[in-house]
Amino acid sequence: MIRSNKPILALLFNDAYREAGESEINGKTICWDEGYFLTVVPLNQNRRGESRKYRVDPKAAKEIEKTLLDVFTGALIELEIQDKNVTSVAVLENPFGEYAE
Repeated sequence: MIRSNKPILALLFNDAYREAGESEINGKTICWDEGYFLTVVPLNQNRRGESRKYRVDPKAAKEIEKTLLDVFTGALIELEIQDKNVTSVAVLENPFGEYAE
């Protein structure tokens, strides 16, 4: 089991379910699996400012989706990672939630 040393502090950009598929990009066929993914901008890693896409552990997907149901782009979240998959999410700040209709 690979576990990150510390939680990843990040700004949420998007959470979405993606179907499996493939595409040809620059002459190469790229394939991907289905799954629930979080796209974030990490704040406490070497690659600050670059967006990263993390796969959500299928066992944790329902709970994480429920946690993020009323959370908006720009929310400050904390990700726990195990075996390169997100296993839990904590919402630290949701500053744009007050503007939702």
